Amino acid sequence: MSRYAIAVDNFLHMEEALSIEAANRMENVWFFRRNPYDDFNYMILIGVSIETHQFATKEELEYHTSLFHSENYILSYNPQRRPMVMISLSDKSDQESIFKAVFNALVLYLARRSLETDSKDFANVISIYNSTSDPMDLLKITYIYTEEKFDDFLTKLKNQQWDLSKNLFQIDDWRYEL
Repeated sequence: MSRYAIAVDNFLHMEEALSIEAANRMENVWFFRRNPYDDFNYMILIGVSIETHQFATKEELEYHTSLFHSENYILSYNPQRRPMVMISLSDKSDQESIFKAVFNALVLYLARRSLETDSKDFANVISIYNSTSDPMDLLKITYIYTEEKFDDFLTKLKNQQWDLSKNLFQIDDWRYEL
């Protein structure tokens, strides 16, 4: 996931896609060295059951299913939990919807990390979020950002010759049907 995370992070800062070679050079390949992109493998789970999200109430589950009703995934976020972001995939999920779900999760995680470090990297997201500081608001704001920017990101990756017909994410086998 780290190579894709590097590409997403670069896009969020520059609104450009890295070449495959540039992303490869930035990716950590040594197990004894850590870089910030290594954390994504531990902070985001993909392909989990709906039960794994541990929604506290029926209303919370309904909020998530209504927010992501037009997607082939449901994403939940809890800053007190590790992993922080969980993604359930629909039985209709294809490669593009998986890339979109992970893009959404990375935007959410990077925005949250930016909040914790008082970084100005996500000033537009943070200014809206700081008015409420509700984790569900950050989830919604980053989903709206994903809706607005993902297609552009995907197009720019394709223009850089990224192969998006497959992924190397660690994905569990659970799928839901609504």
